Amino acid sequence: MTQERLKEVLTYHPAYEPITAYPFTWRQQRPGCVPGRIAGTIANGYRQIEIDYKLFRASRLAWLYMTGEWPENLVDHINGKRDDDRWCNLRAATYQENARNKQPGKRNTTGVVGVHPVKRNGQWGAEIGVDGRNVKLGCFECVEDAAAARCQAEKHYFGEFARMVSNG
Repeated sequence: MTQERLKEVLTYHPAYEPITAYPFTWRQQRPGCVPGRIAGTIANGYRQIEIDYKLFRASRLAWLYMTGEWPENLVDHINGKRDDDRWCNLRAATYQENARNKQPGKRNTTGVVGVHPVKRNGQWGAEIGVDGRNVKLGCFECVEDAAAARCQAEKHYFGEFARMVSNG
């Protein structure tokens, strides 16, 4: 896929409004594709688009459309919303950087990554993974204090890749 071919078949709207518009629309009439209509479907939260019998993530296509090059590694959604492919919400990231602003897992009971109940003393523990090691941030009387400690540590260790909203 080249930028030229991409621009033949799709139009990218880099500043679309996520509620009322869509990032990509078809330019060419093709089987199942009508010019001006929304391109792609949502799978696992990500918009994906089939072009020339190959499936691409819309965020990667946006990168190619705007820069003329494929991203070196990953394209990260700054606000954590997988289908928000506005240009201002996308940035290049390594696998490690991309993992830093992940959402809490399904088994997380606090709604905050790295914050958990400590059964032995009834407090709340906070920790953060940095360069392959686990850094304990301490135990706190309430979940809000543990979340604040985690948020501060994310800003310190992760910089621009810290989660935008640390409480889920």
